[in-house]
Amino acid sequence: MTCGNKTERGVALLIVLLATALLTVVIMEFTYSSQVEYRRTATWVTAKKAALLAESGVLVAARALEYDSLLDRLEPPASDSLDEFWAKPWEVPVGDGAVFIRIEDESALFNLNQLMQVRLTDSVVLMRARELFERSRVDPATLGPIIDWLDRDSSTFVLPTGAEQEYYRGLDPGYSPRNSGLRTFSELALVRNVGPRDLYRLRRVAGIRDLGDTRININTAPIEVLLSLHVAMDELAVAAIVDRRSEEPFTAPAQFTEIEALQGIPLASLVKFTSDVFRVRATGAIDGVYQSVEALIRRTSGRSSIVYSTARRGPNVPLGERQTAAGLDDLEGLTEKQQLEF
Repeated sequence: MTCGNKTERGVALLIVLLATALLTVVIMEFTYSSQVEYRRTATWVTAKKAALLAESGVLVAARALEYDSLLDRLEPPASDSLDEFWAKPWEVPVGDGAVFIRIEDESALFNLNQLMQVRLTDSVVLMRARELFERSRVDPATLGPIIDWLDRDSSTFVLPTGAEQEYYRGLDPGYSPRNSGLRTFSELALVRNVGPRDLYRLRRVAGIRDLGDTRININTAPIEVLLSLHVAMDELAVAAIVDRRSEEPFTAPAQFTEIEALQGIPLASLVKFTSDVFRVRATGAIDGVYQSVEALIRRTSGRSSIVYSTARRGPNVPLGERQTAAGLDDLEGLTEKQQLEF
């Protein structure tokens, strides 16, 4: 009987130990799952905060551009140049995070949408585009497919090769060309023979604006864009422009007559001195989590409107520039009258 009791107690102890072990495993699994879910939720919340910071950065940029327009009205003549506060890299601390903002002038760039009306191989616009592509180390052969993507006809523009609907429908998956103006710059990635390196190099010198908006801001345009403005433009003329605008921005066509290197070049019909389309990149950062937004802003009569915005993960601005960043203090110092107008 004693032996039987010991056996029963041993079996009971074994059952208790097994139950305890099983319960321990269940608790550990539950704890692990809870921790994973907590971290996942915390990361989602942090990412959401970072995304909201990035979106707020676009709104801050829009207001900054409105403020710049106000200053132009209060202190004419109006101009937009690279030494103004909006053109600086911005870093705005917000709570336990920060938003990094970059505003870039789309009016300083060659408008790709004007290629939609190219018909002849000796077109002035086409010549300008070819010059720009070559100086930017982009194969001019990509102009043919870009023109076909934009124009409304179904005839292939041979330069040396184009691409119309038949080509794109034959891809897997197939799709149709736009046959109208580009809506975003990234849409170029869909065009035949336009690769990532081409997109990177073109982004510095080409942008997307309305079809009729072809003049570039001489105060902000890159050297490659200035050189492609006219067949008479050369390094000497561009150097004269850069030297002059580094001292003070151009504000009127009459100033061109003061520069010998610009004589005989019809700049008045090719350039402007203010801008109305801007590209904004904003990155929200919290605890090492980065979310970004890129937006196109149009400024009309001093008011900013967002044409489009695209969200993405990770940073889309060079965060190493933060030591030179501007801040919201650049918007301070308004008089009471200016604050009411702003």
